[in-house]
Amino acid sequence: MIKKIVAGCVILILAVINYWVGRFVGAESASKSRTKRDVTVHTELVKLDEMFLTNVVTRPSTLASGFYRLETKLAGKPTITSRIDLEFSNGRLTKISGNVQNIVQTGSVVSWEQHDRNEGPSAKFVGVIDGEMMWGRVYVAPGQGWRAGDPPEYGIWTLRTASADAKSKPESVGSGESSSNSSVASDR
Repeated sequence: MIKKIVAGCVILILAVINYWVGRFVGAESASKSRTKRDVTVHTELVKLDEMFLTNVVTRPSTLASGFYRLETKLAGKPTITSRIDLEFSNGRLTKISGNVQNIVQTGSVVSWEQHDRNEGPSAKFVGVIDGEMMWGRVYVAPGQGWRAGDPPEYGIWTLRTASADAKSKPESVGSGESSSNSSVASDR
């Protein structure tokens, strides 16, 4: 009789262990699958936006090298205002100050990646040069690695010439909203 009780307890303990191991592995697998799907959707949205913006009619560019004010609004978050330095060569955007790389300009469509200083996901800016300003959408990739499971974020951005006052002091956008000189991705 004692052998049957011990065997029953062992079987019960093994069943509980199998349940928890299966639950942990299943949750991890689901998280990886969701992150993979989010990355794929994110990449496709960026490509779709770039294709769409090639057909947008814009004014000829009048932008020149200098300081500009970048206003970024992610869904559900306050507007972030940054002062950045742009360099143009032969009418093409060649350099942006900060943690920016992969600058691509095709006609009036421009895109770049801005990296988080805290090893978070990068923000992909896609937009158009329209006269004396630029505007477009920003896509923050879903979290990966130790930030796995963080959902992607989307928003809009505009870039305008910085006024003389904005060069000395960051400008607040709207009432009750914050301003910052840091990158969009690092504000996460």
